[in-house]
Amino acid sequence: MSKRYPGNFITGNPVALSQTSNSGVWDLKDQYQATSNGTWQEADGIYEIARSLRFRSSASASLSKTFSTAGNRKTWTWSAWVKRCNVSRGNTVYRSVFAVYLDGNDYSDIAFAGTDQDRLRIYQQTSGADTWYAESNMYFRDPSAWYHIVVAFDNTLDVPTDRIKLFVNGVQQSFASYTAPAQNTDYYINSANTHYISRLPDSTG
Repeated sequence: MSKRYPGNFITGNPVALSQTSNSGVWDLKDQYQATSNGTWQEADGIYEIARSLRFRSSASASLSKTFSTAGNRKTWTWSAWVKRCNVSRGNTVYRSVFAVYLDGNDYSDIAFAGTDQDRLRIYQQTSGADTWYAESNMYFRDPSAWYHIVVAFDNTLDVPTDRIKLFVNGVQQSFASYTAPAQNTDYYINSANTHYISRLPDSTG
């Protein structure tokens, strides 16, 4: 028995899905359980992912939305399936996955970043300087792999190291470097500004 899901085949007796099985969408609990059971396996061959998008840098492909009113800017969660198709180095400093952009000195970004471009960096710049940031210890170097990435941001928490959490494929990740956001401060994500998927304007990301 096998079923198709984003980038993987589940063989044997796959775990029951919380979502409709035909949608090909797993929630975090489903994926974690499949990994624990050893039934989360890479597929050999071609597969299709319903309602998925491919963002080619050569085509400057991206999505954007500008919100008319601000939402909760202290507590939010970002979750997505991500597959890296280009891990080339070149002169690119980072490759943006999700961003809120005000101008070249003021933005928030979730990006594959650093000199090696293989870590995930979650951060905000204000007036051209890092306000807060968290950079993963984990490297994302496999262009054949699907990563389920969850970023949980909550700067209402008392413990600074709890304010940004990163989960990849159901496992909480540690950070190579971390500067906590200030407690109970409104930041750019969920503000009434343009939010981008797969683009940070005025950058090579």
